[in-house]
Amino acid sequence: MALTFTENSPSQLTISYSSGKDMVLTNDPSNPTSIPSFAPGSKVLIKGTLYAQVPESSYGGVDASPDPVTYTMARSPVSGAVNEGTVVAFTVTASDGSTSPYPYTVSGISSPDLNPSGTSLTGTGTTGTAVPFTLANDLTTEGSETMTFTIPGSYSGPQQSLSIPISDTSTTPGGGGGGGSGPFLVLGPLSAPYITYPNSTGGINNVWFRRSIIRYNLTGPELSTAGMSGPTTLNSITWANINVPTRPTQPNFTILLAPTSNPSTNSIGVSPQTVVRSQSPYTWTSVGPTTFPFTTPWTYPGSNGIQVTVIWGQVNPNYASSGQMKFRAPGSMYYARTDGSGFYPSLQGTPQATNTGRPITEFN
Repeated sequence: MALTFTENSPSQLTISYSSGKDMVLTNDPSNPTSIPSFAPGSKVLIKGTLYAQVPESSYGGVDASPDPVTYTMARSPVSGAVNEGTVVAFTVTASDGSTSPYPYTVSGISSPDLNPSGTSLTGTGTTGTAVPFTLANDLTTEGSETMTFTIPGSYSGPQQSLSIPISDTSTTPGGGGGGGSGPFLVLGPLSAPYITYPNSTGGINNVWFRRSIIRYNLTGPELSTAGMSGPTTLNSITWANINVPTRPTQPNFTILLAPTSNPSTNSIGVSPQTVVRSQSPYTWTSVGPTTFPFTTPWTYPGSNGIQVTVIWGQVNPNYASSGQMKFRAPGSMYYARTDGSGFYPSLQGTPQATNTGRPITEFN
């Protein structure tokens, strides 16, 4: 059977059969829903823009199969590198909005790089729902890493993998007296035995009372033992979190540092203080070392000690009997606390104290 195609005009095409039966296809902008008639039993596939104004489902004898489902990937945070201790997440979304399971693998890191350690690097996600991971503050120097989240090639889309660079911000603790190269673990090590105070005792992550000011001193000899042997610029502070408070968000969480010659048993606030973490909420998310990058780096002058002050505003909706850290003797940590609203001034007196012990502290 021979077919002859004749363009009668820009809007009309005639298809002639050798048997003499013709079909005329007309593109009529004034009547876009008109459909040509075909002889019984004929099969014609029409594609392109001839009837672009009419939904495919309205065509008679036309291929109206649905578009194939494609998949897109997104990460949180949406761009840039992240620090260890950060919660990251990956989301796979289907173009038809469906929610269905899919397998994934994680590469570029190992299970101990995640918190809790041993978190599987393979699993099953659900389209439309984020898959979260907490990066561990592992106190291990391994250099920068790249975490890659991959789905099988059968899930067609713009990409089958998405990556997040990880900065090595929780490195192997330094110590022992020299060089001035961090990190500097003061009152270490992190391993037992260490002091754990009950939840009713004040602490940096403790909200037994809804707002607090915490203060403690680290002496010159202690800093020197940790490796701070001269003027040193500090960019972060880390504390060893034993459990997460059940009211995990502390409003206006602020950290201040000051040089001091006071011994570790002295609770008096000293000047000049520098705000190294500006007022902003902080939410505790996991156990283990928790690092606070400084919004303003601070330089230790190289002699005497450091006074650490931490303040936060009123926790909502109320107090909670939770939140503990690792402490080590000697010396004491001092605090004042209340359930009332407001924010303590940075030189506020701190009349209460631990019997002995201060938070194990790492600077970097």
